[in-house]
Amino acid sequence: LIRAEKAIEQGDFADAVDEIGKLLAESATDDYFLLAPGQRETRTSLKAEAERLLSILPQRGRDLYELKFGAEARALLETSLQDASVTKLAEVVRRYFHTKAGVEAAILLGRLQLDRGQALSAALTFRRVLTVPGSATYDPELSLLLAVAWHQAQRPEDAQAVLAKLTARGPVRINGNNEPVALNPTDDPAKWLNKLVGIARPRGETTRESWC
Repeated sequence: LIRAEKAIEQGDFADAVDEIGKLLAESATDDYFLLAPGQRETRTSLKAEAERLLSILPQRGRDLYELKFGAEARALLETSLQDASVTKLAEVVRRYFHTKAGVEAAILLGRLQLDRGQALSAALTFRRVLTVPGSATYDPELSLLLAVAWHQAQRPEDAQAVLAKLTARGPVRINGNNEPVALNPTDDPAKWLNKLVGIARPRGETTRESWC
């Protein structure tokens, strides 16, 4: 981690992504806690700090990371889909989140969590994806999925905040098998979301599949 930080300071992004990639490729159990940068009491994990460094890399650094690890991430994602393996899908997210395949895997994982009634887990997954530079390319789907997840997790304020931010860019139009549904900046987000997906289930309610 220290070597990665020094490489970033020196503008040597190739070495930085190499060091960070080694950290994230290790087993999920091979993690340690350390003080968060600039904090005396707040602690973070080694892997979380490695991901933070990836997130603040300039575009050139992110491109190098994609070039070095993108193919590995894509191969593991394809394998997880062929094997219908949630474990392998989660592994793509854990090891390669900041690649294109890692982001796609996270969205798929969030959709699976949502389908299984794990609304809060899904919301946290989708929210994480929205922090990735360039995540706007997945909108409006990504923001709508996050709003639905907050809605079903009984967090209406969070759902409304997501929709308000989305409609600030202009009207949102959803096309599907039914008649197109439009969300305009002047609409009530809560009423619109209820009309679209129905009333959220009470907090704590789950389905049998969510335990599988």
